[in-house]
Amino acid sequence: TNASVSPFIGEFDEGLVGDAASTDAEVLFELTHDVLAAPRIDPAAVTQLRGQLGPLDDDRAALPQFAVVDAMVEARFAGDPAYLQLPPAAWLDGLDPDRALALFRDRFDDPEDWIVVLSGDIDVDRAVELGIRWLGSIPAGQGTETAVDRQPDAPAEVATRTVRSGEDDQGSLLVLYDEDAPQTLRSELTDDLISQIVQLRLIDVLREELAATYSPVVLVDRRQDPEPGTTVVFSASGDPGGLDELSAALQDVLTGLRSDGPTDDELAIGIEQVRRSLEVTSNGDVLEALLFYARSDDREIAELATAVDMVVGIGTADVRDRLDDVLPADRYVEVRQVPAD
Repeated sequence: TNASVSPFIGEFDEGLVGDAASTDAEVLFELTHDVLAAPRIDPAAVTQLRGQLGPLDDDRAALPQFAVVDAMVEARFAGDPAYLQLPPAAWLDGLDPDRALALFRDRFDDPEDWIVVLSGDIDVDRAVELGIRWLGSIPAGQGTETAVDRQPDAPAEVATRTVRSGEDDQGSLLVLYDEDAPQTLRSELTDDLISQIVQLRLIDVLREELAATYSPVVLVDRRQDPEPGTTVVFSASGDPGGLDELSAALQDVLTGLRSDGPTDDELAIGIEQVRRSLEVTSNGDVLEALLFYARSDDREIAELATAVDMVVGIGTADVRDRLDDVLPADRYVEVRQVPAD
């Protein structure tokens, strides 16, 4: 048998993610029913969790990956511990399994507002039958709910932090832009295009002009909650003595793109990369799309059929205008990590 289901609780939603072999589709529904109708907490799993996370918290300042995230949380989210990648040890010590189970039941006790999506090699009629049997038999809860927005506003200025962590002669730079911005299919494709163009130009600057060995990565993420927006993260690691140079190079690249836009070659290469990405679709991509459009009253999934033609039509002015919306010059978080003394 090949099937698994894992629950998650996010800031504005909760749900389950699972997969199964086509022949084990019913097992996937059975597991989902069991997690929702009869959740339980295994005391041994609680002990294991404490044993895994406790030592990491003891060394969090010495581990660059946690030190950088802690600094980012402090700058972006005003230090709200709810956004920490690793919970403080005191939280683990105070973990009450019974309270945790009660919270889980509370979060998953409202089948009236569930959205269920499936993708893969499964017969639609069979899926409906299994859904009626295994999900329709779950008792009704308290009704639909509305998420509460407790997220601190992003800083309205440039916030910089430096952390000393790690023993290797290695440094890193993380720059985070987090902006509320209207979302349309065209703007989403433009965001993807911007990430390709910024990375392309930055690599050229670092390797050809600065002879640096950094390998920059630019990631774009979009959100629906609490407000539609775009998050752009730039990261790179390398010589800790060159972080000033790296930071300046990034800002120079963004300044040039804001004022002049991409070159014709950069635009053509970026469009081709985004176009190719649209041609490769996994089951996970389909699930994300189905969930997004199921929750979006003002968007129709049929628009995806226009994506390839739309990205080809994005021009220099579109990129330049969107840069002002999602990569402002005066609002971002920058975290530098250098080795501990």
